[in-house]
Amino acid sequence: MDKIPEFRIIGGATEEEKSNVREETERRLTDHINSLSEKEREELRKLEYPKSLEELSLIEFFNEETNKLLVSVGLNPYKIHSENYHIDRYPKS
Repeated sequence: MDKIPEFRIIGGATEEEKSNVREETERRLTDHINSLSEKEREELRKLEYPKSLEELSLIEFFNEETNKLLVSVGLNPYKIHSENYHIDRYPKS
């Protein structure tokens, strides 16, 4: 939860522009995480749970379909690991 994800920027921007966006995104995320109290961080940790086989199958399906789209527009496929998906089990009312 406290680990900052590695961002990969794709598209037609220059490497410098991509680097600037990546750095700004990482800075904002770090600032946000650092702004949380230890109590808030602990509450977030409590909400994490092991994903079910059904959820893992859906994540794999999402990856496959997303990669088909990426390849269809000339981009390299990219797998998003299941740990990077956060599923809300509580229905919105």
